[in-house]
Amino acid sequence: MIRYLTVLACCLFTALVFSNEEEEPREGLFLSTPEQVATLTSEPSYLIGGLISPLSGQPALRQTDLIVKGAQNIVLSRTYLPPYVPCSFPCHKHYQEDAAKSGTTGHKAQDHWHRYNPDSSGDVDKYLDAKGNPVPDGHPDSHLYPR
Repeated sequence: MIRYLTVLACCLFTALVFSNEEEEPREGLFLSTPEQVATLTSEPSYLIGGLISPLSGQPALRQTDLIVKGAQNIVLSRTYLPPYVPCSFPCHKHYQEDAAKSGTTGHKAQDHWHRYNPDSSGDVDKYLDAKGNPVPDGHPDSHLYPR
């Protein structure tokens, strides 16, 4: 009876020791998208021009490295799919167009535009003049006219 209790205690102790170990999280691994899985399992004839996946619009490059002939052929091939980028890229506006307004005078009476300063720290250097120098918001040189 003591032998069985000793074996049971050893088993429980071993289970507790190994159950506390956690796996390290694998960073940088993403699940495949349905489009990627479909591209990997599809026939090359389903690709547009044999190259572009119609589901994702991304190229799917395939190359067969080896074919072993036998009762059932064994095919070793590679497929490249571009990496999935799980983010969006913001649109940066580089200029502001101002259309002429009837019944006004000065800059507002003419079509013009403003070129944003990419290194701006506020209204004191918000725009660039025609030569690329920073100018404040409302400065006459910030108004650029089409040639």
